[in-house]
Formats: sequence, structure tokens, C-alpha cells
Amino acid sequence: MPPPFTSFTFILFVVFCFPIYWLLNGKTKLQNAFLLGISYFIYCYVMIWLGIILFISTIINYCCGYIIGLKIKKKTVKKKILYLIILFNILYLGVFKYFNFFSIEINNFLSIFGLNMNPIILNLLLPIGISYYTLQAISYNIEIYKNKNPPTKDFITFALFLVYFPKMTAGPIEAPISLIPQISDKKRLDRKKLSSALQLILLGYFMKIVIADFIGARISDFYENPADYSSTEALLIVWLFSLQIYADFFGYTNIARGVSKLFGIDLGINFKHPYLSSNIRDFWRCWHISFSQWLRDYLYIPLGGNRKGFLRSLLNIMIIFLICGLWHGAGINFIIWGFLHGFFLIIHRISLKMAQRFKFYKVLGLNNNVLPKKTRTFKNIYKFSGWLITFQVVSFAWIFFHTNDFNTAISIIKLAYSFTYVFKRQSEVNLLLFYLIFSFFFVFIIDFAQYRLKTQEIFSNLHWLIRGFLYAFIIIMIILFQFNVEALFIYEGY
Repeated sequence: MPPPFTSFTFILFVVFCFPIYWLLNGKTKLQNAFLLGISYFIYCYVMIWLGIILFISTIINYCCGYIIGLKIKKKTVKKKILYLIILFNILYLGVFKYFNFFSIEINNFLSIFGLNMNPIILNLLLPIGISYYTLQAISYNIEIYKNKNPPTKDFITFALFLVYFPKMTAGPIEAPISLIPQISDKKRLDRKKLSSALQLILLGYFMKIVIADFIGARISDFYENPADYSSTEALLIVWLFSLQIYADFFGYTNIARGVSKLFGIDLGINFKHPYLSSNIRDFWRCWHISFSQWLRDYLYIPLGGNRKGFLRSLLNIMIIFLICGLWHGAGINFIIWGFLHGFFLIIHRISLKMAQRFKFYKVLGLNNNVLPKKTRTFKNIYKFSGWLITFQVVSFAWIFFHTNDFNTAISIIKLAYSFTYVFKRQSEVNLLLFYLIFSFFFVFIIDFAQYRLKTQEIFSNLHWLIRGFLYAFIIIMIILFQFNVEALFIYEGY
């Protein structure tokens, strides 16, 4: 793996590259070539051949996109080329990420019928960020076919679109219409953008080091030895992991967006306070936004969306979330995680259908702008209950996401949701409860501030004295918690 964002090596690397990049100001092609060079340098940090296969994939996608964009009278020719490049990208991702998984699972299935065969195992190193740049390559070619985005003639621009280093390992997944023009146009760095970049980077490090790694260092042993813990501890740890993975992934995205701003390029917002959501649909509108939008645009809508009837829309939801689970990782537990979220969304969609049919909202007055005091109180209770249920079902599903095998996940579920909560180690329970309150407090404060201010740069409009105090507080906290730093962000492992 390349040096993680939290490493001193990466920070020095950015500090070194930043002035060199802006010395090339006004020379866009040289700036892009420089960014592409350092992106490939980071990508080849482990093995050079990973960069070679990425380069081959880039050339093939570039050429196919160019051909699809030509004025060919027969649209069937373009469609065939589009299908071929989509198939190529799926196979490219499949060989590296899923071949061994399917080989083993097919062998296990055949063994049920007495057909014992040795599964074929490929000892291939998983290319960094393959799940992300493959989806970007697919969307690039589809957008050209739909005439929504012209093919990029400049190869360096296209290559940088795929492998731009801040988003390399865990996104966000950028749409071509958003990122390519920024790469092609002249960059500029003003005081406002620099301030925004530093805010995002500081918040990112705070979320990662002070919250995510602080939790991770204290709950990691549980997922290896759940039998050593009480049911109370297990439930608290399940909730803690929900906060950990959010702080970890949100921290990564903030750092990526901040570093990218330093080089004059804005990456998309990937999170909008998802744990403030009062239902599972809103959660997915706010969690990993770039991926959710990709699933909607390139899977859900082509499958028919909700245009082919209610039952078909439910089937489409389940299909895309099974794919969503498999995309996150090659394992049964990931598929179950995707299935659970599909199931929760289907239940939510059915409940909305029933509510509309029986005019549930109208009876409760939940659609009125001016509500009686009693109705407002009920509405707040209703929303709070929805938030509580949403957080719980999301936390439940994370158990399968985080565990290595099905049996471990089931044992954790039996332990955490046994409803026989005992306090074998009161001091341990108190400590975990403190971690939960500590982490939830900071996550809630940051999310609520972004929600109310409708921006992720929450310090921008503060008085310079208050802003300076908050910056100092964040930096001190990061330094104090630095000993908890883990090697990887959670999503970098997928």
C-alpha cells in the first residue's frame, strides 16, 4: 500500500509537491503532467507492475471512448464497442478482486454433489483503488455514448481523471462532467480555497485520529474474540464501530477533498451527516454519495427504476444492493450486508406505500407547514424514533461488513442482541460507554454544524479569534491522540 494519509511521509510528500505544482501556474498541461506523474509514483509505491496494468487499462478505455465519440452513422457499432469496454472493465475488476472468491465458492457448491475439485487460486496483488477507477472508466464511456460528455482528446487529462492521487484509494467516485473540465481548465488557488482546504484536512485528521483510531484501538480485539465479552459490552462495541467506520471514511474523504483543493481541484462531497437520517432511504442519500449516485444512474435506472411497477422497483433495489455488497468486498458477509440494506429499503418503500394508501401522514398532520403544538411534539417523537431505528439497523448490518466470516457475525449478533444484558465487568462497560459518549459528541457536533450551516467548511464565517482557538484545539487533540494511528483507513482495505 502507498503511505496512508495519516503518515508523516504523505504529509511531507504533499508539502514538497505543493510549491512545485504552483510554480507551473498558467501552464495547465505541465501541471497535469506533474499531477499524473506523482499519482503514478504513489500508485507504483508498492509494485511497478500495478502501474503498468493500470496504464494498459487507461489506454484501452481512452481509445474506446474516443471511438464511441466519433460520428459513426450506425449506432449499433457504438453500442457494441460500449458493451465490449464495459465487459472489459468488469472482467478487469473480476479477475483481480473476485476470481478466487468465486473459484472457492463454486468448488464448495460442487462438493455438495460429490464433485471435489481443487479451486484455481490466482496469487495476484489487488491493485489499489481498482473498485473506484473501474466505475469511473465505465461511467466515462457510458456518458460519451449518451452524448452527455464528449470524449477527452488529451490522454494526460483522461489518465489523471482515472488515477488522481487524492481520490485514488477510496474515492469519491467522480463523474467525468465534474472532474475532467477542472483538470483541463486553468487552476487557481485563492485565499478562500486555501482556507477551505486546511479546514477539510484538519477536520479529516480529527475524525480519523481522534475518533476512528481512538475507537478502533479499543474494540479491535472484540471482533477476534467476541466470547470474552459480555452482551452489554458487545452491543456498545457494535454501536462504536458504526461511529468508527463513519469517522474513518468521512475523515479520508475530507483529507482527500482538502488535499485536492490545494492543487486547485474540487472533489465532490461524499457525506452529508448520514447518522442524522431518520430513515434508511435518507441514510443512503447521505452516505457514500458518489457511489449511491453511480448505482442509481448506471444500475437502478437502466434496470427500470420505479418505471416498471412497484414490485419491479423492489426487485431492482435488491439487485443493486446485492451488487453494492459484492462491490465492497469479495465475501459472503459483504453480500449479506448488501442484502440487509436492500431488505431495509424495501421495508421502508412498502411502509411509505401503505402510509400513502391509508393517508397516514394526513391523519397525523405531518405534511402541514403550520402544526399544532401537540402534533409538532408527535412529529419530533416520530423523527427521533425513526433516527433511533435507522441507526440501529445500520449498526446491525455493519456486523457482517466488519467480520471475516458468517459464523463470527452470527455469534456477535447472538451476544449483542440476546436481551440478557449483564455487567460482568462494570469498569469495562463504563469505559466503553465513555468512548461512545465521547465519540458521539464530536460526530454529532460536527454533523449538526454542517447540517445547520449547510456547508462542510464550518469555521469559515467565525470570528478569527474563535476560529484560531478551534484550530488550536483540533491540532492539540490530533497530537495527543497520534499514538492511536492505524496503518490503513478502513475502506482502503476493500
